[in-house]
Amino acid sequence: MNKLPVEIQSIVNYLRRSRQDEERERRTGEDTLAEQEQLMDRVLSQHGVPYEQHKEIGSGDKIETRPVFKEILQGLKEGRWDAIAVKEISRLGRGSYTDMGVIYDLLIDRRLYIITPSKIYDPKNFSDLRQIRFELFLSREEFEMTRERLMGARYNYALQGKWMAGSVPYGYRYNEQTQRLDIEPEQAQVVRSIFSLYTKQKLGYQAIAKHIEKLEIPTATGRAKWHPEVIHRLLQKSVYIGQVQFRKTERKNGKLIQRPKDEWIVVENAHEPIINREVWLACQKRMGKQNEKLPVNKNHTPWELTSLIICGECGKKMQRQFTTQQYQKKNGENSIYEKEFLRCECGVYVKYREVENRLLEVMERISLDGKQLNEQLATSLLRHETDHALPHVDMLEQIEQEIELLRKKLARSYDLVVEGVFSSKEFEKRRDQYQAKLQIKEQKAALMRKEHEQSIQDQEQSQNALYDLRTPPSNLMQAYEMIKHRELRNRLLRICFEQILLHVEKKGRGRKPTTFTLRLNTSFFVSLSQTLK
Repeated sequence: MNKLPVEIQSIVNYLRRSRQDEERERRTGEDTLAEQEQLMDRVLSQHGVPYEQHKEIGSGDKIETRPVFKEILQGLKEGRWDAIAVKEISRLGRGSYTDMGVIYDLLIDRRLYIITPSKIYDPKNFSDLRQIRFELFLSREEFEMTRERLMGARYNYALQGKWMAGSVPYGYRYNEQTQRLDIEPEQAQVVRSIFSLYTKQKLGYQAIAKHIEKLEIPTATGRAKWHPEVIHRLLQKSVYIGQVQFRKTERKNGKLIQRPKDEWIVVENAHEPIINREVWLACQKRMGKQNEKLPVNKNHTPWELTSLIICGECGKKMQRQFTTQQYQKKNGENSIYEKEFLRCECGVYVKYREVENRLLEVMERISLDGKQLNEQLATSLLRHETDHALPHVDMLEQIEQEIELLRKKLARSYDLVVEGVFSSKEFEKRRDQYQAKLQIKEQKAALMRKEHEQSIQDQEQSQNALYDLRTPPSNLMQAYEMIKHRELRNRLLRICFEQILLHVEKKGRGRKPTTFTLRLNTSFFVSLSQTLK
């Protein structure tokens, strides 16, 4: 290599893996970035000019996706270095032509040299500039050709029903030999239960998430907590009816946007389905309904206003928030102050019992025939308690079958060690594995049986609570007060009010409470009144 021009007093060495480097690392396990660093050390150390080395650990096609290179460009603009050293010019960038223009213009404007192991490029030399332009253009075209080949291969594989759509969905595992999806039995049973809870039991996303967490079933990433949005996305995936979809989205200006539907690749019967098409379509139909009243989780006793009050600011459902605050009185006694609010994510909150009392004022003005009202309420309140399987029964049966299978395998392993098929070491290994799995399964089954018993007790308690209505109420408020069970109170409100919008007029401060209005959709009263005339 030629000697460095005298203008070069400081150098920045940019190290980045190419696609070929990444492929070689996956194939051989070698550290190509360390090799690149050693090579450039040998090249630059012989000149005696101070240099800094900056490594780009990640990989990206555009400047925006390479934070280290962005910092280097800023440093070059500020005049921190006189030259940039790279293994080859293509390491500077293979992204868009706009990015190449930014790099090329900076080289000219700041008169920056490019140092490679084979040549020093002078920005004042026209032939060097021509070669820089050619190298940048060639690297861009090579990148496009490589991407076209890769995308073409993925396109063809997707048409064959092979899985090319990213991470493997929950309920399946990736078969490297067939490149298709195979069912993961335990996860698949969870998926079936989620669809059942949503379409048959009519639970909402939050209720389903809480139910699965209570059963101590981890997510696909091993986390204990299930987010309602995860449930929502899972219920939308057509992969569970054996369908593969590819090229649905594309990235433009850093944003992921949906492609036109005529560009999608959709392959039916690509793998074994977990859910039948009728259940999946019923699920999509329910998700398409607007302003649907989502039932509360049957495993947790709801409060009176659960899933009823909608925030007038953002349209989301408001939730009960209860806290206790301990403070000391002047006489030294400790006292506990309880706070109970209805709160929305957008920051709106009001006192819980004030909203309940406002609803009772409305219900008091609804005067109806007591006997027919009692009959109507009894029918409505008990409707969901009969002819409905408990949410976890299917999963309990599945786990009990798995427990029985594990016990048979454990018993068989004892026989095999006696027969001499297993060594004592192999036997101990298998025994420990089976016993560990058995312990987990039996704990889950015990929890489900306990929930089953509790659900039956809740049903009996709900039915017994209706006996308080023996004396027919004269209005809906009296009916509400006669019912002592808070879940039944919640059901009464839910069959009376189609929608309750809460609008805050003035926020509270100190002892002054928040003032608010309720906009009620009470179509139930109209239909009921006509029935009772």
